[in-house]
Amino acid sequence: MYEKTFFYIFAGLALLTASGVVFSKNLVRAVLFLVIVFIATAVLWLLLKAEFLAVLLALIYIGAVLVLFLFVVMIFDIKANSNEKQFNLFVAVGISMAGMLASILIYVVAIHGFKLETNFAFAKQMVGQSELVHIGDLLFTKYLVPFEMAGVLLLTAIVAVIGLTMKDHKE
Repeated sequence: MYEKTFFYIFAGLALLTASGVVFSKNLVRAVLFLVIVFIATAVLWLLLKAEFLAVLLALIYIGAVLVLFLFVVMIFDIKANSNEKQFNLFVAVGISMAGMLASILIYVVAIHGFKLETNFAFAKQMVGQSELVHIGDLLFTKYLVPFEMAGVLLLTAIVAVIGLTMKDHKE
């Protein structure tokens, strides 16, 4: 009973603050809204009995990535684009995408109904295993190639960022 209530509260909070990220013209406030989105999402992971993923979300995204975003925004003093015509175009595209997503969600709920499941589909396979052992088993067997591709993509991004920042130095 309480799980559904908490789910609706934190899902609504995540949706509201995500819209705050999109529509905020102040970049520091947008990053702070994003922190709240990730906290609400971590609580949703906890409600789904995925404690490891909730802690991982909190440590990596809130603890590292968003602090870096906030640091970059505050150091470089990035100003929001003041072009009102371009902003209106982005708002129109965003609203149309949100409308399409809402229509898909309504269609799926109308066909299949809405059931709040507190276990993952693979929970039957996890009998006798901890969540971390099962995630590691899946990550290094079934999903090894996408995992390695993500690592190569992140390494490429790191090298590109270093290359872009070091272009001013002659050494």
